[in-house]
Amino acid sequence: MDFVENKNFNEYIESYKKLNLVDKQDEIIYLLKENIACIKMLLKVKNIEVNMLFNREMLDLKHDNYTQDDFAEAIFVYLHSFRELLAELLLKKGGI
Repeated sequence: MDFVENKNFNEYIESYKKLNLVDKQDEIIYLLKENIACIKMLLKVKNIEVNMLFNREMLDLKHDNYTQDDFAEAIFVYLHSFRELLAELLLKKGGI
């Protein structure tokens, strides 16, 4: 795999870097949820029914006053959930 630099992506990252910490975290959460939704849609198209991993740590981010520990724990859960859904997609029906 080759890495390529992209002007639009670099500008996007520069904009992200200017956000305050809470907004950066909100963007991370949004992207993780968006990625999970994409994988779930692909699973549905392939008629693969799975259950998504869930842990109460995900709910902590719904509160306005979550801590940095809450954020790290929730992201840890989201990443594992994403990985499990991706594994289901790749292992069932021969992958994409």
